[in-house]
Amino acid sequence: MTVVNDANAAAIAEAKIGAGRNFKSVYYITVSTGIGGGFVLNGDIVKGASGYAGEAGSILIRKENKDSFGSKLFPGSIECYASGNAITRRGSSVTGKSLKDAGEVFKAAKNGELWGIALVDQMAYDLAMMFCAIGHIIDPHVFVVGGGVMKGKDVFFEKMESYYRSMIHVGMQPVVFKEALLDEPGIIGAAMLPMTHLK
Repeated sequence: MTVVNDANAAAIAEAKIGAGRNFKSVYYITVSTGIGGGFVLNGDIVKGASGYAGEAGSILIRKENKDSFGSKLFPGSIECYASGNAITRRGSSVTGKSLKDAGEVFKAAKNGELWGIALVDQMAYDLAMMFCAIGHIIDPHVFVVGGGVMKGKDVFFEKMESYYRSMIHVGMQPVVFKEALLDEPGIIGAAMLPMTHLK
């Protein structure tokens, strides 16, 4: 029996039959309540020595997390700042209201509310830092981005990519950013596991 987490399963599906199907190396990121990822090389998921390869949500982008908007285990990680839960908590903190989800922050940004614009801009910058850290080590052909937060892609995705390209080494500029295509990539990828080699 083979077991992988949901992000790795989704990475397999998106790499084989989704947005990354025409690329040799695919780094899949899901930005939802949390942040997860998986690296697929020549059709195979890369698990690493201990099975934790691709855990992008734990990438540190701050020295410390004074705001405590996320993981207590990895304070200062990207998940503490740019996941759906973190954006919701940050929005609630700024407005003094209990926001139900990140969609309310995105809506505020669309409506020109300064607090929403500021939070979305910071989210885009933080995600770009995460992708830059991954890119400088992995140098994938494509980044595929999925998860519930992509419902707000029209307010942050292009800005995130622009920040990324301002940070990344000039030789790595050709990398492509694509939105995930599959509705349930985790389920599809889990079904595809018997056909996949783990590295």
